[in-house]
Amino acid sequence: MTASARASALALSALVVLAAAGCGSDPAPPHVPPSPVAPDLRDRVGFAPLEAATDATLVTLPGEVVLPTGASQLLAPPVAGRLRAWTVALGAEVAAGDVLATFESPDLADLEARERELASVAAARRRLVATERAQLAEGLIGAPSLYEHQLAANEASAQLEAVRAQLASRGSLGADASAEWSWRAPAAGVVAALSCPVGAMTAPDAPCLTLLVVSRAELLVHVPERLTEVVGDHVRAVWHPVSRSEGALDLVLARIDPTIDPLSRTRAHRFAPRPGDASVARWLVPGASGRVDLVAAAPAGVFAVSRDALTRLEGADVLYVADDPAAAPTAARPQPVTVIGRHGELALVRGDGLAPGVQIAVRGVFLLKSLSVLGDGGE
Repeated sequence: MTASARASALALSALVVLAAAGCGSDPAPPHVPPSPVAPDLRDRVGFAPLEAATDATLVTLPGEVVLPTGASQLLAPPVAGRLRAWTVALGAEVAAGDVLATFESPDLADLEARERELASVAAARRRLVATERAQLAEGLIGAPSLYEHQLAANEASAQLEAVRAQLASRGSLGADASAEWSWRAPAAGVVAALSCPVGAMTAPDAPCLTLLVVSRAELLVHVPERLTEVVGDHVRAVWHPVSRSEGALDLVLARIDPTIDPLSRTRAHRFAPRPGDASVARWLVPGASGRVDLVAAAPAGVFAVSRDALTRLEGADVLYVADDPAAAPTAARPQPVTVIGRHGELALVRGDGLAPGVQIAVRGVFLLKSLSVLGDGGE
């Protein structure tokens, strides 16, 4: 074997020996710094005790100011006459006692003379009746004659009373001997219609003006049928008008419509200012709108919870309830509940098994839901 061949053989033998030695033991792994420990699941879940709802917002709904039936009044002048001029225009706001129009009633001009004439006739007929009663008692005349004169005396007395009533009306209307008088508004409101032209003859049975009595305006809120039991009849309204930036207005329940609307399945709740609260009443302008918080003492068995505590599971609203949140927080079980109202960050709920002090999850709800879906509710 040549020298070069021996050198190649020795090199190959050395490689084989090294390879064999390497197969016998693993090399030490390189140093790797330890990774942070994953956080414990229980640190990602938080619980809080259930609290019974007290004076709370049950629901927030839209509201609109309306006028109830009867607030729109058809007015006619109190006595017959000719309309001389309107002193108000369509849409004008009037106060009680403001002049609406001026009239001329010729029949009012000679009322004094008419009264004197009728008073004389009525007195003469009463004297005749008294005389005939005495004659009837003596048998000098028959009853039919007395009856006929009694009817005539009654008619004269009725005509006299009617003229005296007209005189009283003329005084209240401000009419004078020229028979001109002013028609005044019986209440504060807004003029919605003028139906008699200037120069027309009018009568007490022919309306000439439509007045909207705005002091009777109400805030109308349509409450869904499913919430009517919860809202009840001891509720007040906190109204946030769109046209007002200074804050909300507080109103009290005036009345509830007796029936449910068959189409919308809602019941109308009507609210009004507290008696004498002019600061609220001036904002009740027909057509005004805004959101309305219906506030009341919550019914027994209703609890206020954070909306973050609620989630949906298999089509139902649930809270996660734990018997021992300190020992086994991730073992919290889903508890179906009924949501009866939402407002801001809170929801009002009720359900079987709920009671004050019951521990519900308020943090990590999505984690608990994931564990429920995966079927791993344990540690």
